[in-house]
Amino acid sequence: MISYKEYKSGKTELLIAACDSNLLGKTFRDPEKGFKLEVSKDFYGGREISAEEFAKKLKAAAIANLVGEKTVNKANEFVIFLAGCIAQEKKPTARVIGLASNCGQVRDNTTLKSDIFVNNSSYGVGKWPHACIYIVNSSLTFDCNGHTIDGNNFKISGILVASKTRDITIKNCKIKNFGIVGLRLVGTPDVKIEGNEITYNGYGGISVGHAGSRGLVITNNRVCNNGLSSEVGGIGPDIYCCCGETPKGINNIADRNRCYGLIDIKKCS
Repeated sequence: MISYKEYKSGKTELLIAACDSNLLGKTFRDPEKGFKLEVSKDFYGGREISAEEFAKKLKAAAIANLVGEKTVNKANEFVIFLAGCIAQEKKPTARVIGLASNCGQVRDNTTLKSDIFVNNSSYGVGKWPHACIYIVNSSLTFDCNGHTIDGNNFKISGILVASKTRDITIKNCKIKNFGIVGLRLVGTPDVKIEGNEITYNGYGGISVGHAGSRGLVITNNRVCNNGLSSEVGGIGPDIYCCCGETPKGINNIADRNRCYGLIDIKKCS
């Protein structure tokens, strides 16, 4: 069984705390590594529920603090974003998870666990930052793990990287059907865009704004059939760079490029 308790984060977001029932009230320490995990009854102690009921509760949560092999393994079956994992030998697995049924902010290394299909209730629709995935911190990797982010033709971008961040890697994503741009960088240096497929986005595929190209590397991407929206007066670019420094391109496939100096581009088939 799983011990489960609910909290409110802010006015509307649901935070849940859950643990394997047999761990409740225990404390785990590793002095050499400075590790301490207290499975407090005050914080984790709630009602006991089955793994199946826990899975249903998890889908409604914005944040989850989870402890225990059974609890975390069940979460892994349903969670889209994984972040902040602690897993040590002879210690119970612990995980703090940022959950999203569709879209959300990325603040740490993140691996997508499922496809995302944007709908009316998705984060970003109709409000700033007008993007499904909003990367807000530096020095992280966002890995779609081959999954698709489908914009359903809403007038937002697929992935937006915040200004004043740096050292970002975005890889293995299939980004399509966004009304604005598939992937947008705004003043973001030292970005690696690797192994993505970015297609059928209304205003363009990849857009790099002013001062955003320093240290940019675009590698092994397929960026095709973007910028076809009639609202922008015809065909837009698959890759557009307003460049202060020439980005490096390796083995990309794209058409209709306006990325000055980007080399090694093959046409879409």
